[in-house]
Amino acid sequence: QATFRLYPIPQAAETIVLTGEMDGIASAVKTVLASALTPTALDLLSPKLVTELGIGQEMGLMVRFQSVADSVKEQCARIQSVAEQLGLRNSFYSNGDDTSLWESLANSIGKLGQSSTIVCKIGVLPTAAAKTLNTLESLGGLGLIHVRSGLGKVWFESKAFSSEMIKNMRNFCKTEQGFMTVLEAPITLKQELDVWGYQGNGLEVMRGIKQKFDPENVLSPGRFIGGI
Repeated sequence: QATFRLYPIPQAAETIVLTGEMDGIASAVKTVLASALTPTALDLLSPKLVTELGIGQEMGLMVRFQSVADSVKEQCARIQSVAEQLGLRNSFYSNGDDTSLWESLANSIGKLGQSSTIVCKIGVLPTAAAKTLNTLESLGGLGLIHVRSGLGKVWFESKAFSSEMIKNMRNFCKTEQGFMTVLEAPITLKQELDVWGYQGNGLEVMRGIKQKFDPENVLSPGRFIGGI
């Protein structure tokens, strides 16, 4: 049984993209999160991903509103005001341009998934998202974080990227009460580190469950967290 909550197709949709220095973007994120604004999408992009999309060269914040026309117009105006106060550049995308922008983002992410040597999933506190992408940029990576959840993906295209650099990025995420899990990487790199990076207190419980269901340890031994 499943229950679905349905909404009518929005009357209007518009996206405003803010670009600028990390501190300004971080302040914009905090302002939006603390406001009564109701964006349907709030995504933070690393500078290299912004450049890939052709919408700027610095860190970017994509804010999308979908509702009745007056509401969309008013909320975009409030975001524009925030951007101007923080010295951030802002660009509006409406009608077909709005849809094309998000399709371009999806296409870019798809291409990164095919071309990148290493793909990781990360999670941090939403207020630490900008600082996280700034650290990622210093390591040569690209990334996107969904601000409301703090979850996102990062990509590394350099084959020279080392396990030590992954550990450094993971440690940074941990200091921000987050995590980093390696989804895709060369076998040689996976053998040098724990791809899961789990630091919780549930290992013994999980080992006990695995032992009950697989006492002979024949089902993919050593593939899960902590060598389970």
